[in-house]
Amino acid sequence: MSGVWPARGFITREFRDLIADVRRHGVGGEDYKSALQELLQSRDQPLPEYRLVNTLGPDHSKLFEVEVVVRGEPLSR
Repeated sequence: MSGVWPARGFITREFRDLIADVRRHGVGGEDYKSALQELLQSRDQPLPEYRLVNTLGPDHSKLFEVEVVVRGEPLSR
């Protein structure tokens, strides 16, 4: 384990900007939620609703399954 902390420090220093960008914009630089909202607005559609479908896992490590609904129709989970 003695090499873990120096390695973590190196990764944090070298990839600080990339990590911050991913935290701001999501993986791949895409903010899919905003992109969907902008697409719907450009087509004069209502904003999407997000509905919780299911939860899995223990309280300290939950996974949430959510569906995206537009005009009452589920688009994706």
